[in-house]
Amino acid sequence: MTVTLPIARTTELHQGVVDDVSLLRSVQVRLGKRLLELRRIDRFGAFQTTTFGLYCEKVGLSASEGRSLADLAEAAEKRPSLVDAVLERGITLSQAGMVAEVDRRPELGRPGEDWLRLAGQGTTADLRRWLDRRKEEVRSGRPVTTLEVALSDRADVLFRRCRDLVSRSVGSIVTAGQALEVVCDD
Repeated sequence: MTVTLPIARTTELHQGVVDDVSLLRSVQVRLGKRLLELRRIDRFGAFQTTTFGLYCEKVGLSASEGRSLADLAEAAEKRPSLVDAVLERGITLSQAGMVAEVDRRPELGRPGEDWLRLAGQGTTADLRRWLDRRKEEVRSGRPVTTLEVALSDRADVLFRRCRDLVSRSVGSIVTAGQALEVVCDD
């Protein structure tokens, strides 16, 4: 069912969303700084937890959310413009995390390539594809081919499980390409 609203109400709702996102992002940046400091102290026993991830869950965040926020704060120490991009230019936290990953791993970047600019130009999915492609190129040392495949829900779950198992066996998170190579080799 489609609801038709007067243009004034639609504009008002839109402005409310824009204002709330701005407020939410500023709170997330502040929260990230606090979480980063706590993560660096690395003493969670006082909160009846043993790890940063468990601490995050105890206070109402997922471990992933807490890591993302703390990672943003850590990346902003090296590249303050990252926070400005999140606050002013609409870069998502996921995009900021990917830019931070490239900053941490200089081998992923190319001369003259500005991942912060790329993040502002495309979607989060676009940036993820660029980063995954770049990781594969760096890992293999050769140009790579992109394979786009449509999967059933079951196949998606099975492939993610395979990727998790391969990651565990090598002791680090593997790319989808690495997981596919291992599965195909088997």
